[in-house]
Parts: sequence; C-alpha cells; structure tokens
Amino acid sequence: MKALWGLALACVLLSSPAMADPDAEPTEEVSDPIATDRPDQSTSPYTVGSGRVQIESGPYYLQNKDGTDQGGFNQLLRVGTGPDTEVRLDGDFPQFGPSNFGGGTTGLSDIGLSFKANVAKGDWGGIGLVPRLQFPSGTNGLAGNAVVPSLTVATDFILSDQWALDISVAGSVPKDSTGLGRYFQGFFATSVGYSITDQLGMFGEVYGGGPQDVGGPFEMGVDGGFTYLLDDDLQLDIAAQKGISATGLDWGITIGASARY
Repeated sequence: MKALWGLALACVLLSSPAMADPDAEPTEEVSDPIATDRPDQSTSPYTVGSGRVQIESGPYYLQNKDGTDQGGFNQLLRVGTGPDTEVRLDGDFPQFGPSNFGGGTTGLSDIGLSFKANVAKGDWGGIGLVPRLQFPSGTNGLAGNAVVPSLTVATDFILSDQWALDISVAGSVPKDSTGLGRYFQGFFATSVGYSITDQLGMFGEVYGGGPQDVGGPFEMGVDGGFTYLLDDDLQLDIAAQKGISATGLDWGITIGASARY
C-alpha cells in the first residue's frame, strides 16, 4: 500500500506545472478549449495534449435510498504523453461513508491508474479507449478486495455548432464479496450537451451500472448541470444527480474546477 501511495505522489510531483516541459509543442487539442471528464458520468474521448497537465477536482455528496450518505473530494490527474495519448491517476482524497450523515469511516479511496488513447477524431467528433486498473489501496476500511481491471469506450458526436452527444460504455471484472471469484460489471452513460454561449454550457444525461455484487441489481440515474469557461484552460462546473432505481442513489450534488497547464 505504501508503494502505491509513493507512486501516486511521484506522479503528482512529476506532472505538476513546474515540472511540465515549457517547450512542448502544442497539439490540436491544446489550442481548443479544455475538454474534461467531469462533472457528468461519461468520459471524453479527447486527450490533454503532448506535454500538458490537466487537474480535475471537486467535492461531492451522495444520499442513498437506504438512508446512508457518502461523499469525498474527487481528484483526476491527466498527463499528456503524446498528441493523442495520456496517463491518468484518480481517486477520492479524502472520502467518507457509506455512513449515516457523516458518522462513518473517513479515509482515502482506492487509486485508479489508467491510460487514454484518442483512436479517431474529426469534424464529426471522436472515439477514445481507456483501460484502467483500480488498486485496493484505500485506508480505514475503504479499500476494495482486489485489483480491478476495466475498459471504457468513449465517444463524442458533434451534432451542430451548439449540440453534442457523448456515449460511454465500460466493463470491469471485480471480485465478489467473498473474494473468491470475479464477475462482470457493466456501465453506460449517454449525455447530451448544449452550448448556451461560448463560455456557458449545459448537459443532461442518463446513466446506469452494476451489479455491485453477484446477483445484485443494475441501477440507473439521471443527472444534469452547467460548465463555465473562465478561459480556454480553466473551467468551473456544477451538477446534480437523481437515482431512478429502487435501490442505490437517491440524489447527489457536486461542484468543481478543472485546469490545464
């Protein structure tokens, strides 16, 4: 576990703005406004650009239908390794719950290490692939019971100057609660985005995933929110979620900021 946190710290230090290459040639993505993976549930197919660093961060709070709540401070670090590739480090630092209104465990979540490749792009949009490994590195009982591999296929379709459609599908193979076997866990998200102005955007989305254990339900939800570009490299966001299944999430909210260097 200490080795994993050491790796995370090294990635953060080496990819900080002070360590980024100031002479790196800008790519096509760098000249465009920042493209983020938050605050919706879908994943952007685009990368941050060669030699660039992007940090996406923000607190969230979730209320579950069983009366428990959970929350944390979501962090995503993205480092461009080429014009169409990037490495990524994600986690919740700190995280609490599930609990009864903040009375549960507080600690650090599992770390996710992933790689994104933008395999196709054009005037029509783009396609990206994101293989990821989640390590059982959480603290204070928040760790999973195994390394979990997953793969996300992320797509973006530009419908007009103002409208866009993002569709992400993913699959992972976590271990069951007994720790003896693995099972397939699926996820999808379909998001429609609208540019109100050059700076202000909004989105609405339907998403679902599961099961959380063998024989569990596939749970679905909807969300929506706004993004605001302060400049091409800095974005603010706010979003709210609502669960539409009998179990799982009741409602949630997040605010955040994303910066590209």
